[in-house]
Amino acid sequence: MNREGKLLNMKKAQYQYQKGLPQPLGVTRCGDDYNFAISLQRDCQCVLLIYHCGEKKAFLQIPVTKEYATGTIYSVRILNLKETEFEYSYLVDDQPLIDPYSTALTGRNKWGAGTVSGTETVHSRVSCSMYHWEQDQLPKHSLENVMMYSLHVRGFTKHASSGVKAKGTYQGVIEKIPYFKELGVNQIELLPAYDFYETADEEESCHYDHPFRNHASVYETAEKDKAQRVNYWGFTDGFYFTPKASYAYGVDPVSEYKDMVKALHKEGIELIMQFYFPEGINRNLILDCICYWVLEYHIDGVHLQGTNLPVTLIATNPLLADTKIYYYDFDTENIRKETRLGDSKNLAVYRQEYADDMRRYLKSDEDMLKAFTYHMRHVPKETGIIHYISQYEGFTLYDLVSYDCKHNEANGEDNKDGNSYNYSWNCGYEGLTRKKAILELRKKQMKNALTFLLLSQGTPMIYAGDEWANSQLGNNNPYCQDNAVAWTEWKQNRFSKEVYEFTKNMISFRREHPILHQPDELRIMDYISCGYPDLSYHGESAWYPKFDNHIRHIGMMFCGKYAKINHSQEDSFLYAAFNMHWDTHAFGLPKLPKNMKWYLKVDTGAKNGRDFYKDQEEILLKNQDQLTVSERSTIVLIAL
Repeated sequence: MNREGKLLNMKKAQYQYQKGLPQPLGVTRCGDDYNFAISLQRDCQCVLLIYHCGEKKAFLQIPVTKEYATGTIYSVRILNLKETEFEYSYLVDDQPLIDPYSTALTGRNKWGAGTVSGTETVHSRVSCSMYHWEQDQLPKHSLENVMMYSLHVRGFTKHASSGVKAKGTYQGVIEKIPYFKELGVNQIELLPAYDFYETADEEESCHYDHPFRNHASVYETAEKDKAQRVNYWGFTDGFYFTPKASYAYGVDPVSEYKDMVKALHKEGIELIMQFYFPEGINRNLILDCICYWVLEYHIDGVHLQGTNLPVTLIATNPLLADTKIYYYDFDTENIRKETRLGDSKNLAVYRQEYADDMRRYLKSDEDMLKAFTYHMRHVPKETGIIHYISQYEGFTLYDLVSYDCKHNEANGEDNKDGNSYNYSWNCGYEGLTRKKAILELRKKQMKNALTFLLLSQGTPMIYAGDEWANSQLGNNNPYCQDNAVAWTEWKQNRFSKEVYEFTKNMISFRREHPILHQPDELRIMDYISCGYPDLSYHGESAWYPKFDNHIRHIGMMFCGKYAKINHSQEDSFLYAAFNMHWDTHAFGLPKLPKNMKWYLKVDTGAKNGRDFYKDQEEILLKNQDQLTVSERSTIVLIAL
């Protein structure tokens, strides 16, 4: 035996170990002892490797033989391991394996570098340092009061125009908190920010046969030329228990992520995490993962991505009773049978139908009024619902009114990737233009879309950059574009500033009027005997709407008597006239209670540039019986 081998055996002799506990998986500290538990294939050969921080050679190697197995969980307890910080990994059948329950990793701090060169320098890290949460409190906003904002941690501040110091990081998100407050959002949704694989080669190099992994990926492909394509979005397998190290500004992603959550909570802003779980991944890991992030990172909720997920199991877990859970759909009947959540709405449906129908109405498709009015009022009985016009997948809001067709050539897939059905309209010219008339129409269409969204019941979501007219140059699937195409550009031109101010004003208007965001669906009935239904529809004559397939305009009145401001004062009467026809139309206005008059609040088609009138600046209508709305425009009135 050489000198190095003797030293290793001497070091090993200083430690005692025994069969450990099979639960919980991962590493658990018990005084000076550490328990290691991992699920593996039956009858495999496993060796646990322990490293001093920063070293490539293990100072301790422990064979974890089948005598250490309970079922297929191999566990070992190391007694009196004095190191307060160390790294570890496994050799399984002579192949390196990173613990899928790792809560921190080393060697993955540089974006795009990952583990392509091999896994020998990537280890799981264990630290005993305590994080001080201080007086952190979850905001716990009810779903009807949430104003949601979805972003990509790296792309949100990576662009040179972002104006932050720590570009593309959790710290960069912290620097933008004053912006969130100014805009008026109170919930941030992050695209995957667990430590996912950034390239196909990296993912392949890190996959080994064990029960908690599934080798399939949404980006899996047999074409060799795709192997090095960057996985920018992060919807793939990864290390679900650790925040993405390359999104950290410093060397400690765990503390930096917690700093972000704590800073957001201090300003009353919730944090939602997106998790993508591929088909066939172990369901126990999914539930363990969500519970871990809720307990360890104080996140306010999760947006689950993937098919056949154990959603009922997650929704009925008592630990998650106050955690917001977003998914395509829920088996509410069984969920209510198995839980004592009562009327608590911590679940929300999050899917595409609203966006598709609103886009079709926006571009004046035929026979869309019934779908439009349904989405404007609809809130599921048992859950909340998330509404959006655009998101990470598909056109941005600006591109939705600037491109008829997708332009994904930069993705290297001959423009065959991405959805070909975007229900978009370029307003008369494909792509970038300086034509004033077209730009004005695009701006008006963006304001119309924002008005749809922010006057809808349910929970509205704005995708980062839409409020600044951010463009991806017609790319509706920039999953591999880690560059200015996918990064949020913080534009400072007149066009973008006008759209931003309109967005901010409409968010404020929504927040001030609870009749626009009720916890339950409006009934279109006078169920409090006040003389007015909570919601009513109107056409060219008040109280007589038309829903024929060729009709593209409708009036809606929201009766403020059905909602209270600060639980005491009645809300206002509001009237919204939507005209997505290419001709001007007249609307009959319903009579108001005595001593009330209709005032102009919002006009997306205003020729004088006054698209929004702040409190006490509203304009009294000269004609209280009829309202004329120009083509492709929305007008909102308030009764004062």
